[in-house]
Amino acid sequence: MQLTKVAHFHLPLSAFYPVMAMILPTTTLFLLVLPVASKRVFAEQRMIYPATLILLIVLSTLFIALLTPYLTSLSTCVHETAWKALFEAHDPRIEKIETSLKCCGFASLYDRAFPFPSTDDLANACVLKYHYTETCGRQWEHESSVAAEWCVTVFAFVLVGAIACLAHTVLVYKKRALENAASASKTHAPSSSHHPVGVGSYSSFGEFGAGNASASLSEQTGLLEEQTGAGRSKANDPLTN
Repeated sequence: MQLTKVAHFHLPLSAFYPVMAMILPTTTLFLLVLPVASKRVFAEQRMIYPATLILLIVLSTLFIALLTPYLTSLSTCVHETAWKALFEAHDPRIEKIETSLKCCGFASLYDRAFPFPSTDDLANACVLKYHYTETCGRQWEHESSVAAEWCVTVFAFVLVGAIACLAHTVLVYKKRALENAASASKTHAPSSSHHPVGVGSYSSFGEFGAGNASASLSEQTGLLEEQTGAGRSKANDPLTN
């Protein structure tokens, strides 16, 4: 719609902006759907996907900046300069603008109007021919501002969407990096069946030492009992006495 308006009213606004305002939202929508629709592609395109989002952010910001003059007080200067260039070149597009907007001249009915006058006496040729009562400057500027506002609105939505996608992508990649690091640490960690030397060895050696100590104590008790029994038998033996 805005592209048709730019061409129909021969606006000084370039038709490039409405065209990009139709292309960029489609690209942004595709990038929004891609992580959900195809997770494998999203995971594989680790560099292309963020780079595309950054490009969208840069382009949207640039286009908004370039369209700003059409939405400020500079708009009158821009349109007057464009009209002056058309008039000095005797460009027939002035006639098309006047018939499309049903107006004559730029700032007044006699200001650089078509038909192009050869002398100042013929400056009212447009009014005499078409009988229009409105000037073209304000209407022409209004149509440009409407088209520019539409483009800026679209580019603003693209900018917000691209920033949101980029933030989500950074969080996803960061989360996956942490998960991969955790998996790698678990893979290289020792198995639970192998005890560390400081703990398992100490326990084994402790049990072994305790067993040896018990065995030695039992042997000493047995020897002592044998010696005691032998002494008693000698004391009771009459031949020995």
